[in-house]
Amino acid sequence: NLSTSTPASPTPPPPCKEILYRGSIPVARNYRFVNRLRLKTLVYLGKKPIKQDDPLCAWAGRRGIDLKWVKAEKMTEEKLGMGKVEVGEVLRIILDPTCYPVYLADKDGVSHTTLVVACLRKMMGWHLDSVIGEMCR
Repeated sequence: NLSTSTPASPTPPPPCKEILYRGSIPVARNYRFVNRLRLKTLVYLGKKPIKQDDPLCAWAGRRGIDLKWVKAEKMTEEKLGMGKVEVGEVLRIILDPTCYPVYLADKDGVSHTTLVVACLRKMMGWHLDSVIGEMCR
């Protein structure tokens, strides 16, 4: 007796929980997309903390996203804008598996996030050429 039943479609894998996203600070027009990331933590790298009346705070609060701020000054050709202490603070957050999924954000989505991720890659044992290659993309 041959069975003509169709095979069950495979169950999609569960979403990966340890995902690090990076980009610019989400604004209202991006919230619908960012909601799909199911973030647990959003780390904002900026000169001043986000004000409590900022729409981002309300949006994060409604979704149970832990909004963290780490001080980052403006980058120039002479300075990186973040010191060892600040980079270490961000690394402690992104190395904590209980914080994932994490979104790392700065004003332009490039400068400070790139610095932090380069430090992370070096900690992960990446060759310096690979770290620089990723930074330049």
